[in-house]
Amino acid sequence: MNKRQFAMFMQILKERGKAQLKKDYFYIMPRLGSVYKLTYHNDGKMTVLHVGTYDECVDVVKDFVTMTYEITD
Repeated sequence: MNKRQFAMFMQILKERGKAQLKKDYFYIMPRLGSVYKLTYHNDGKMTVLHVGTYDECVDVVKDFVTMTYEITD
């Protein structure tokens, strides 16, 4: 994945609260007030990665994708 694709992925996630990257699905869903839950779906399994503000959830996805996928120029 190059930097441009990564930037587009992050923009989609920020705007819609959900995004897909290959077989990985990320959803940011409201829980209560300004608290959100970030879930990660892969191969029929769901994992809660973070609970916090919307911006914190976006940052967690950014870190997760950066560690999981190789970002090139």
